[in-house]
Amino acid sequence: MAITAQPAAAKLAPPKGPTPKEQLKTLTAKAESGDAQAQYDLGVAFIEGRYEQKPNPDTGMSWVAKSAEAGNATAQYDLAVAYRLGHGVKPDAAQALGWYEKAADQGRDEARAFVCDAYTQSLTVKPDWPRALPYCQTAAEKGDPGAQYAMGMAYAEGRSIAPDNALALADLKKLLGLIVHQDD
Repeated sequence: MAITAQPAAAKLAPPKGPTPKEQLKTLTAKAESGDAQAQYDLGVAFIEGRYEQKPNPDTGMSWVAKSAEAGNATAQYDLAVAYRLGHGVKPDAAQALGWYEKAADQGRDEARAFVCDAYTQSLTVKPDWPRALPYCQTAAEKGDPGAQYAMGMAYAEGRSIAPDNALALADLKKLLGLIVHQDD
């Protein structure tokens, strides 16, 4: 039995993907149809100058805001940061705090920590312990040092919660443990 050589397989060119311009067009169509994630992605694309276009922060922030208004937690958090720092928008502490709260209510841990801090330790926001406590409790459980301090003080001083020295000490010990480990 003779083995015959098989002809070499023709090399196929890899399939050609969409061009950056086509990708931008597709993303824009999804965003314009109301897709909150596409709105956020398009906003980031404009801010960073993706898809071979020049950065356009104004248009980008407009799309991030639409996404935030549609309920995208990541967009809400990013919009809060933008308002706090004045990135692409005029600084506005009240707007920032409102967007942080919306993001926190959807589970963004870093937003919960910020809201806790704003209502318990900020020099520019009126203290509001009843409003802060749910955010502080969750952030403290996740290990945020500022929230652990806030909860320790809330229990120690009875700020909108029944005083409890044992719980105050427990939260402050957690905080101390974080501080000691940071120094290692």
